[in-house]
Amino acid sequence: MRYWIEVEVPFETHKCKFLFWDRECSQLMGKNAAELRALMMEEGEFDPRKYPA
Repeated sequence: MRYWIEVEVPFETHKCKFLFWDRECSQLMGKNAAELRALMMEEGEFDPRKYPA
């Protein structure tokens, strides 16, 4: 199964969204998409409608 993560970056009054596949997450951030999802849940940034299990 393939996973991706969408990263939203705010800058002043603008927002930009980037989509990273699991392999890119691992290469750029040192964590795969599942690990980043778990981290978001720990930080309280989790919407079950937007991020299903």
